[in-house]
Amino acid sequence: RLEAVVKLKPKYGALELALPAGLWSKDEEELAAAERALEERTAACGVLLDLHERLGQSPPLGFRAWPLADLEARAAELREKMPQLRKVAALSAQIGQPRLDMSIAAWSAEKLEAHAASLAARVAAARARKEKEELLGKVEAALWRKDRSAEPPMGLSTMSTSELREVLAALEAPAAKAPKQGDP
Repeated sequence: RLEAVVKLKPKYGALELALPAGLWSKDEEELAAAERALEERTAACGVLLDLHERLGQSPPLGFRAWPLADLEARAAELREKMPQLRKVAALSAQIGQPRLDMSIAAWSAEKLEAHAASLAARVAAARARKEKEELLGKVEAALWRKDRSAEPPMGLSTMSTSELREVLAALEAPAAKAPKQGDP
């Protein structure tokens, strides 16, 4: 019996659980049942951990202490909605939110798709804003290189991205050289 209890100790530790007080008084059949239950919970924790890794997320705090039914239910939710959750996780990371609130795993597939669509719109807006800011910086730098004492025009920041591209192209185009006298 001592050997069975010593064998269980690391399994409780792996699940971040304290040894039950009455463990030493259990008979061998009860210890074998406890070992099987611990192995089931360890396997379920491994599955849940793997699913969270596939999402690029860390598992919830204290998940190893969850009841087996809760572990299996969460794993089933994650498996079922993995494509939508991956999409949401990737889009969230692009807008600077790398950590998901994992309660979204309980959302319906339709709600997850709607959330992904709203995140995609936010990502597109952030990309457009970044592109405009970069173009604005390039135009201001080109203007500065052309005339270091001149200030950029007041309405420059109100221009659209396409207008800024046109201005930048005009500024970067090589100036047509006027023919000198005596040149053919």
